Amino acid sequence: MSENIIKTICSEMNRYLNNYQMSKLNETLYKRLDSNDNEISNNEYLEKFISSKKLDI
Repeated sequence: MSENIIKTICSEMNRYLNNYQMSKLNETLYKRLDSNDNEISNNEYLEKFISSKKLDI
């Protein structure tokens, strides 16, 4: 999902940025969007799942 967002943003900004700026934008987007995807660890998912199951009881 983040890959599509990055490509869309880069294509829209392409005419406004030079090559160096474009590479920095691309690098920054990958860092930020990919890190957001991985912020929740497996343990956090497990805790959320268990908590939701406790509510079901």
